[in-house]
Amino acid sequence: MLSSVGEVVEWFDFMIYLALAPILAKVFFPTGDPLTSLFATLGIFAAAYLARPLGAIVFGGLGDRVGRKATLVISALVMAIAKLIEGSLPSYDAVGIAAPILFVLARMLSGLSLGGEFTGTFIMLFETAKPGQRAMMTSLGNVMSGIGVLLASGLVALLVGALSAEAMQDWGWRIPFYAGALVCFAALAIRLWVRETPPFRRLQERGEVVKRPLIEAVRRQPRGIALTFAMSGFNALTYYLVIAFVATFLQSDVGMDHATALTITTAAALFNVVFIPIPGWISDRIGRRPVLIFACLFFAIFGYPLFTMLASGAFVPTLIAALIFVIPAGCFMGPSNAATAEHLPTRLRYSAFALGYNIGTGLFGGFTPLIAIWLIHATGSNVAPSVYLIAAALVMLVVTWRLRETYRVEIV
Repeated sequence: MLSSVGEVVEWFDFMIYLALAPILAKVFFPTGDPLTSLFATLGIFAAAYLARPLGAIVFGGLGDRVGRKATLVISALVMAIAKLIEGSLPSYDAVGIAAPILFVLARMLSGLSLGGEFTGTFIMLFETAKPGQRAMMTSLGNVMSGIGVLLASGLVALLVGALSAEAMQDWGWRIPFYAGALVCFAALAIRLWVRETPPFRRLQERGEVVKRPLIEAVRRQPRGIALTFAMSGFNALTYYLVIAFVATFLQSDVGMDHATALTITTAAALFNVVFIPIPGWISDRIGRRPVLIFACLFFAIFGYPLFTMLASGAFVPTLIAALIFVIPAGCFMGPSNAATAEHLPTRLRYSAFALGYNIGTGLFGGFTPLIAIWLIHATGSNVAPSVYLIAAALVMLVVTWRLRETYRVEIV
């Protein structure tokens, strides 16, 4: 459980970026056109995700060769350095075009480190969980993710409420990045004391550690990687579209003030933290498939009306929609990672999961906010992203319907 502290950093980082996107657009892309600046800022958000597959190659191989613990320590250190750099960057007004270029490089460094962060955290939780508790235990990584979102949205809301718009644009935006660096160093200190997982120790004792795990994973686990890609991609798409992206959506497209939008996002993040272990626990009792299928059906049936409420601009309907959206998101996220890992062998689990997870998350998580903004402005409708959500839910309904049930499979 202690190893999962790094997940606070990962999602703290992403939520900070999305919550600060309108401000960062002015700091690094002062084009005079707010929409163009926002597109550029969200483009960098996507670019950071494109570095994640490279991180998966680097950290995935390390995780299956030298161990889960050592890999998590290295990823936390790289992330801490990236946060310090991001918080210290000069603005466009100070150094011109060099500012956004440096910002892109810093975000790519963050993306590189995150290529192994969630994977390592999840594998540690999965391989140390007791039989019959794997989904609930791995969902704790998602709880830590939710705490990261909650802390980020809460901190940004506090800063926006306490500082003037000029102060936020001048120096206030730096504070959350420095706070993220502190959490990284805390995660690094904790991980130095965490023990290696029992399954990996048994691999070492038997002399069965793979020398080239990434190549072996691609050769021997293509279906496992494809399943991880699909599950992780849908997790990222739904989470960013209906939880993390909501603050930017409500401010830039619905016209809600920044503080109110962050209040709604913070409430949804808090509910997510409390709720997400429940579907994980349920799937440990009745199986992964029923819970996953329910989540896909919920998104497909209620995606449009809930997005209509979200885009209404009225506080109460928007808050209700944001809270309801947490339910299917949590029902998919809770059991999906355990269901995926149960299809992968221990000797290749880190590499296969890292590759599938980071490509899926990179494509669907990184580009979802950009696609949502594009759909809204291409159609002139604030509810257009719901079509994207419903289409993805229908595809995943087919995947989960055909999924082999694994909740009673023994992990060796």
